[in-house]
Amino acid sequence: MPGIFTISGTGKGQAAGINSDGTTNSSTTPATRGSWLSVYGTGFGVFNESGTNGLRAVAGNVTATIGGVDATVIYAGNSPGSTDGLQQFNLQIQKRGQRQRWPLFYVVPAQFQPRG
Repeated sequence: MPGIFTISGTGKGQAAGINSDGTTNSSTTPATRGSWLSVYGTGFGVFNESGTNGLRAVAGNVTATIGGVDATVIYAGNSPGSTDGLQQFNLQIQKRGQRQRWPLFYVVPAQFQPRG
């Protein structure tokens, strides 16, 4: 089961994310419209083999919405420079809407590898 890390470490509340300008995503430093946001978690499922950049992306189509609006998933896979247990989504923030806290929903394709 995939899970997104949170600032509180409890699995509830603000997702642990980094804005495209390198700041921690928060109510005082929100992602700006049109920018991207990296959100961190684990358990994203089955991965493709390493690409030319050495990163392993999630196999299948990962989707996400922010505040009920489809977000473009730029990348979903292992976090660069980290172990296989740390994954990230890079999401494009919608260019419209008001600046406020929005719920993030994501879907990682359910794929299973056979045993043995």
